[in-house]
Amino acid sequence: MLGTLLIPSVVLAVFIAADLGCTTVGAPERVAADTTEESGSAAQPEGSLTGVWEGGSVCRGGRWGFSCRGIRNIAFTILPLNPTKTKGFYRCATGTVSCRNRLETGAIARIDLDGRRLWLRVMLGDGSSCLYTSLLAHGRLRGGYECLQGAGLVEQGSWWVERSY
Repeated sequence: MLGTLLIPSVVLAVFIAADLGCTTVGAPERVAADTTEESGSAAQPEGSLTGVWEGGSVCRGGRWGFSCRGIRNIAFTILPLNPTKTKGFYRCATGTVSCRNRLETGAIARIDLDGRRLWLRVMLGDGSSCLYTSLLAHGRLRGGYECLQGAGLVEQGSWWVERSY
């Protein structure tokens, strides 16, 4: 089952601080581009992402060959704020592995949309950042992520979340 979670990674940066609980969500189906109701439509406005998204992430690699394979519970709270303010919050909770460097909270510093492609940049308390990327789908996001410390890659893997409310 873990093999179905291994998804090609895409750049990721995250830094978040929130007081939001996470719930465990079952592993997603094999990742493929959703060709449902959003395909062929114009880019969704950022406001359509507003809300709480809960799910998990699977780390496939860490610094210096350290293996961090396992599931973490994650959540994003996306707020409808103006472009100069924080876009929301990130929360991580231990699943089968603990959060990287025990960093449980961060801030969504940037949200970019290009058609159906979404990028979330999260800034974490130790100065590292993670970039999560996904294709927009109705009520569900999933894709790859990479975490950077300075210019160095410190972790990468895949993630999935569903709209909670």
